[in-house]
Amino acid sequence: MSAAADDPVHARVEALYREYAPELVGTVAGQLGWPRARVEDGCQRAWVILLRRPDVLDGPSPRGWLVTVARHACVRELRDAPPLLAADPPERPAPPLDTLLDARQALRQVAALRPVRRRVFERHLAGLSYREIEAELGVTYTNVNRQVTESRAELRAAA
Repeated sequence: MSAAADDPVHARVEALYREYAPELVGTVAGQLGWPRARVEDGCQRAWVILLRRPDVLDGPSPRGWLVTVARHACVRELRDAPPLLAADPPERPAPPLDTLLDARQALRQVAALRPVRRRVFERHLAGLSYREIEAELGVTYTNVNRQVTESRAELRAAA
């Protein structure tokens, strides 16, 4: 005879567990946007807490209570976890030699552009918008557009 058979609270929790445990994991995982495996421990903690709070079984929504407690347990677990030790970043293999040579050639071609065109194009390559280049260099938007367009054409012709 199990402990659940002797204790009506345990029997009710066990019945609810058999019926609702997989759905609880799915619900909490969906709400948090985490994989199911990552929320399973928090869901188990909610069931343990429910055993200490039998009054919840007679409340308006034991399932809603379980979802809330499990969600909080998952977030608390994440918050209280020790910080990960910074590991050395994995070494990336060096790019192939022909890629390096192509990149050097491209840099030489950019360096060979006329000074105004080169300054505009370097900033464009660095990710600045036309408006940012315009403000930084004190040239018009149209001039920035023209310099970038002509730089591309010149580099394409040199390739």
